[in-house]
Amino acid sequence: MAWFVEAWVEGWVRSRRPEAMQAIEDGWFIRTGSAKEACRWVLTRPTTERLAEILAGPVPATGCVKFAGEPREWMPRFGPGWDEDELGWFMALDLEPTAPAAVPDGYRLEVITEPELIMIRIVTADGDLAASGQCGLAGDHAVPDKIITEPDHQRRGLGRAVMRELQRQARAAGARTAVLSATEGGRALYRRLGWRELSGLVGAYYRPEV
Repeated sequence: MAWFVEAWVEGWVRSRRPEAMQAIEDGWFIRTGSAKEACRWVLTRPTTERLAEILAGPVPATGCVKFAGEPREWMPRFGPGWDEDELGWFMALDLEPTAPAAVPDGYRLEVITEPELIMIRIVTADGDLAASGQCGLAGDHAVPDKIITEPDHQRRGLGRAVMRELQRQARAAGARTAVLSATEGGRALYRRLGWRELSGLVGAYYRPEV
């Protein structure tokens, strides 16, 4: 079993709080119920046979399948109605104690904590949201999620500040390793912060023609 996939799922669930989650053969089935995604299968031991079983259905429209692997090798096995998700990677970071994140003049960083969840907001002097992110906590592991910088506030180091503070807060909460799924746009930021790539991320959505 890929340890980082298990850690990612556990932290992601604590961040997103989906409708339901259950362990299945070689992974999990998560009923997300969002506008983008009805449900998802996450596999820890992907095989061609197990994937074929899932694709044979029933799969609802906007159902999703994700696992660690090389998309070029796996996507040809998905067939009609399945659209490849944007490029992604699993990445990890060993968490170390750090100083509080600094933000530019005119901004204020806010930390909100709940059981198993840390949320960071960076707001302007007028209280407008400029950047945000959150982190699900699962024992020794933390999973940063939903890292967003609003368009009018980009290229000011706010995304970096959100990540640094999430990492610091997660370490203080007892996590020792952080895992995330990165898009192509986010991967460069995470690399600069010391994150390492673990594998590619295979992701596909079922969008049959109506």
